[in-house]
Amino acid sequence: MEPLNLQPRNLTNLLHEEAGMSFMEFALLASLVVVVCLLLLLAARRAA
Repeated sequence: MEPLNLQPRNLTNLLHEEAGMSFMEFALLASLVVVVCLLLLLAARRAA
């Protein structure tokens, strides 16, 4: 009898399994979010 190989389910694994996204799609989405946040930060600094 082999021991069960249970891996901890963190947030990224949960998103990956639930949405059925590939790693490349997940990386693309994450980079898009980072770019939007940086643009918002830049706009806020220019307005101040």
